[in-house]
Amino acid sequence: PLAYFDLPLPAEHDLRESQPFIVAMMTDLVTPSREGDLLILGIGGGYQAAVASGLVSSVFLLDLDATATASGMDRLDRLGFDNVEARVADPYYGWPDTSRQFDSIIIRLAVDQVPSILLRQLKPGGRLVAPVGRGEEGQELTLFTKSAQGDISRRTIMPVRFMRLPGGERI
Repeated sequence: PLAYFDLPLPAEHDLRESQPFIVAMMTDLVTPSREGDLLILGIGGGYQAAVASGLVSSVFLLDLDATATASGMDRLDRLGFDNVEARVADPYYGWPDTSRQFDSIIIRLAVDQVPSILLRQLKPGGRLVAPVGRGEEGQELTLFTKSAQGDISRRTIMPVRFMRLPGGERI
């Protein structure tokens, strides 16, 4: 009944799904390509993965919550999204195979700063989008682009407010 509202939506396991506008914007910012792959950190209800699966060759999901991951993957499988793979691991540390690189990365939860492992897992020419910032007052949706030489550029897109990314080293 809430499908046509542009607001954060409740998901199973006390999770939230970002509002459709933000899901669309984050997906667009990483410029998905049919031949490319995408790493998404945080499964939520699986909506971001469902949207992206039609735009890329493969979607890879990482979430710390095994129950949410199983539930989300069951839903995606039942709906026919067969190019999505999920792992239960700490998203703060990226894909468990640390030598793996991705064309695009979407961090669905707020981080104080993007962990360096995630920037290393971004292919040259790749794009990463994340809500970056400390505190409850909100964050900035930020786009990171990796040049062919490996240099990282950063561009602030807009103010946002996201839940925090669990796991990782915290001060």
